[in-house]
Amino acid sequence: MPTFKFHHGELGPMTGTIAPDNVVQFRAITFATIPGRFKQSVLAEGLSGKADFTQPGYACPHIIPEDGAGGGPFPGEVFPAPTDEFECLVLQLNIPISCLQSAGSSSKLPVLVYIHGGGFVLGKIDEQHNTAIMVEQSLLDSQPVIGASIQYRLGAFGYLHTPEPGNGNLALNDQRNALLWIQKFIGGFGGDRNRVTVFGESAGSMSICAHMLSSPPPSGSLFQRAILMSGVIGPTTAPILPADANKIYNMFLKSVGIEEKGEAGLKQLRDLEAQKLVQASAQFFSGGSLWLSVQDEQWFGDDAGSITWDRIPELIGNCEWVDEIILGTTSFEGTTMTERFAGITPGAFLYGIAAQSGKKSAEIVSQVYDITPDMDQNLFLTAGLRWIGDVFFDGNTIGSLLKSIANHLSTHTPAIPVSHNTYSEKGVSLRLRRS
Repeated sequence: MPTFKFHHGELGPMTGTIAPDNVVQFRAITFATIPGRFKQSVLAEGLSGKADFTQPGYACPHIIPEDGAGGGPFPGEVFPAPTDEFECLVLQLNIPISCLQSAGSSSKLPVLVYIHGGGFVLGKIDEQHNTAIMVEQSLLDSQPVIGASIQYRLGAFGYLHTPEPGNGNLALNDQRNALLWIQKFIGGFGGDRNRVTVFGESAGSMSICAHMLSSPPPSGSLFQRAILMSGVIGPTTAPILPADANKIYNMFLKSVGIEEKGEAGLKQLRDLEAQKLVQASAQFFSGGSLWLSVQDEQWFGDDAGSITWDRIPELIGNCEWVDEIILGTTSFEGTTMTERFAGITPGAFLYGIAAQSGKKSAEIVSQVYDITPDMDQNLFLTAGLRWIGDVFFDGNTIGSLLKSIANHLSTHTPAIPVSHNTYSEKGVSLRLRRS
């Protein structure tokens, strides 16, 4: 693959690869360092002498998914990917060649930063999360942008709340450091630090919500616009209280065979092999719960301890440093559950709905999704996965949407773009303005 050499005014020489349609990709740029397990990451001030950014970097330790589209990996995913607990905080930049060639000019491009999903336990920068195709399309549309993707610590590595002061919400701080790095250095690539849009899907979208619940760092806003796809903080995903986080910490210690609690247990936890923590992270919440952020003062400030799920739309709506929000769902989210759903018969599915939610609910589901007890299994799989996507992603997101819009419109934002896509429609766009 052809390469492109570039000299950044602050970072120095950098070599990237040339993707199709005149886009340069810089891979595995370290944006922060990790001084130790369960320690806050530290923003990188330079490239530490590295100049070659043509090769993929390490992924953060994560589980290998048992299911994906069609019961296997998603297109573009490579498993197992090489991982490194301390060398995984990297980002990828996709930049038009023309932008790099005129990086010193006053004309700067808007920047789109993607935060991947994966239930807070898996995900990495790969072809599935490659923003190059978006940058290529932006050039075809004569509206060029810079694209970025970031990695952050997962599972217990990023979300276990230890008793050590100042080391909570590690993954959120990783993401913040990535955004701070972009704020600090994107101008040298020809990007506009004042026109940054973050977008995320599922866990990535919920992470953006957590950033909007926090105050920006002293240096200023991390981003000006946000796109929330298939995930918002709701009743089961709201930040938990420190006392509850401490209970989870002690339970996690026990799950890996550590009887000591507190700092004594933490020392042993730091000595465990990384792969054992990966497996424990996945099994600990295997029942459907998620690793969640914690309401500590370091991250949530004065609101710490009072962030209840019913207040979250209001708090996000009152985020004064974000100008515009797009909220919606991606199509056919249920494909992520293919493997788990494949063994269920249509009759058993409808019986389960009736047992849990009542006979009337089962009748409604049967009518809306055209599911009958004796239907073809393949046709049922498609219909059932649509139901899963609607219930777990679409309904959860849109259910929290209306209150968020109302509160946001009542405060400072003059316009809110709202996008809601369905499976069969091309998409519905709505712009609401205050009268």
